Amino acid sequence: MTPRTQALWLREWLEIVPEKVLFGTDGYPYSDELGWPEATWIANRNARQALGIALTGMFGDGEISRSRAGELARMVLRANAQALYRF
Repeated sequence: MTPRTQALWLREWLEIVPEKVLFGTDGYPYSDELGWPEATWIANRNARQALGIALTGMFGDGEISRSRAGELARMVLRANAQALYRF
């Protein structure tokens, strides 16, 4: 799935339940040529690009401020997991 496609879904979730969105990757070895490190790097890059696309779109459409975009990014990348897992 492309980052742009991921961003469409992510944007909906951020509009409805931003406190429930967690960052994660599906890193696993696809083949001998594309192992776990490469697959995880690609998944991480795609997820972060999708988050950037979603937040940029929300900001550009006037739905959120620049500071709210930063807050949502922190929530997805760290704070929501910290709250859920209490660490």
